[in-house]
Amino acid sequence: MVKTQCGMRSAWQRLHFRCERVRLDEFIGQWKARKHLTK
Repeated sequence: MVKTQCGMRSAWQRLHFRCERVRLDEFIGQWKARKHLTK
């Protein structure tokens, strides 16, 4: 039970990290585009 819960949590954290990573990449892309526009 504890082992399964721990495994599920680590898997959820990996998925959450991946989502955060995608959002971060999008944010950096938009920021770079905006910076390029103002240049």
